[in-house]
Amino acid sequence: ALSQVHLQRGAYVIMVDKDQIKLQKEKERLEKDFFGQITTIYCDLTKPDEVKQLAQQAVNEVESIDWLYN
Repeated sequence: ALSQVHLQRGAYVIMVDKDQIKLQKEKERLEKDFFGQITTIYCDLTKPDEVKQLAQQAVNEVESIDWLYN
């Protein structure tokens, strides 16, 4: 729901999940209904090394992060 709100406002949304199939399906669903840029990143938040990679990849995608939620 929060991704939808931000996409309606034209935000660049980075979605993260450990389930790649679920992540891709949600991206496709949102792209049908909303005009906005969506990037998906696979990450298991219980693994510190993956979280570090997530942070680096997110910083490489955007200049700053305005909202971060789980």
